[in-house]
Amino acid sequence: VTTESGADVVTTESGAEFVTTESGAEVVTTESGAEVVTTESGAEVVTTKSGAEVVTTESGAEVVTTESGAEIVTTESGAEVVTTESGAEVVTTESGAEDVTTESGA
Repeated sequence: VTTESGADVVTTESGAEFVTTESGAEVVTTESGAEVVTTESGAEVVTTKSGAEVVTTESGAEVVTTESGAEIVTTESGAEVVTTESGAEVVTTESGAEDVTTESGA
């Protein structure tokens, strides 16, 4: 199916849906309810049925937001930043060093 705006929609017999927009972005909705969006620049956003979100940028960085509100950022160099739902932050550098900031600022 092609919409009047130029988007293309394919629905499989298993219930998955593939939408390609006129700008070149792609949206896949799986039969389990997860959603995968690939932008025309190459970034990817995955939203699970439970509400967690995974964003992979075109440079290779990754951002995971869990359904509880925690956030995990992995940079393309391999460093990792974890922010918990309470506001605490853990930074692990690509060399393995770790820096923890608690929600109180310590």
